[in-house]
Amino acid sequence: MPNKGFVCKKKYGQNFIDDPVLLARIADVCQWSGDEAVLEIGPGAGGLTRALSERARQVVAVEIDRALEPILARALADTSGVTVRFGDALKMDLDRLMLDICGAARYKVVANLPYYITTPLIMHLLEDASGVTEAAVMVQSEVADRMTAAPGSKAYGAITVMVQYRAQAERAFSVSRRAFRPQPNVDSAVLHLVPYTEKPLQAKDETMLRSVVRAAFSQRRKTLANALSSLFGRESAMQALAASDIDPGRRAETLSIAEFVHLADAFGTID
Repeated sequence: MPNKGFVCKKKYGQNFIDDPVLLARIADVCQWSGDEAVLEIGPGAGGLTRALSERARQVVAVEIDRALEPILARALADTSGVTVRFGDALKMDLDRLMLDICGAARYKVVANLPYYITTPLIMHLLEDASGVTEAAVMVQSEVADRMTAAPGSKAYGAITVMVQYRAQAERAFSVSRRAFRPQPNVDSAVLHLVPYTEKPLQAKDETMLRSVVRAAFSQRRKTLANALSSLFGRESAMQALAASDIDPGRRAETLSIAEFVHLADAFGTID
């Protein structure tokens, strides 16, 4: 935990871990040779940063809260190869940041993510940061369930499809809410993500894929024909479903990622 003069801010979703065994376990979700560069998002009081500095060649820690500057300076005073940058990771070109500081075109990411930015930050990593080779991120347990879900399960949704389209996603281990200070109201999990260097499935138009997935899950109790008609119109929806050999009476949560890709490609051919 930070020192007694520091007040955790709800707007940043600040919950800290100070158990060195748990921090080492989080760091070790990634594979290390000792020569890697790693981006840490949300270093907080610097405990995880220290663990990463023992495993990586260089650590770049991005923290949004300037009030943590003196705390991080003290915590990291005897470490080497650590650079702290203050700002909003969601607004940063992370590839450029790592290239400028470390000269690293490829890097790992480790983060204890505030719950309110979990989904946009993970999508920022997967869609906009092509240099990420693997990531270990602390997320709300329910979010980990959604991102690793299989078709047909209640947890399977739009975020599942968009994450698994771009990366292998695995729940590494669960973390009790009691491990955090202050204690949140929910349990957490560490999610291990390995972005594909070459995606096994490639949509012809990824913007169309996002639109189809969002439309399909926007009314998940409805059939695909009805859910997709609300955005694309009935005739186009039926044409695309027929071209993809998908029963219009199915629901979104039953479709595999491959079927979503084929469906998006089919919509792209309709005038």
